[in-house]
Amino acid sequence: MDDKYYLAAFKSRNQAIYLYSLFQEEDRNIKLISTPCILKAGCSYSLKFYNKSYIELILKYVDDYKLEEPLFYLAERIQGRMKYRQIRF
Repeated sequence: MDDKYYLAAFKSRNQAIYLYSLFQEEDRNIKLISTPCILKAGCSYSLKFYNKSYIELILKYVDDYKLEEPLFYLAERIQGRMKYRQIRF
């Protein structure tokens, strides 16, 4: 079970899929998941990752490819439930 990880939540599922494909080419440990309903209703996607330094890498790609900046979250299991805290810069 994942007790702690990070999410990059995109408004555009196309942008999330595009970035995911770039990371797959680099063999990075990033997963494409549906954004948890507690964060956003609808059919948006997020990138799930465990290495906090990937935030900087995602921001670099967003800038390089002129994409919309995602919202970043820290997900932690607390007393058996997942809690999401937005990471602000």
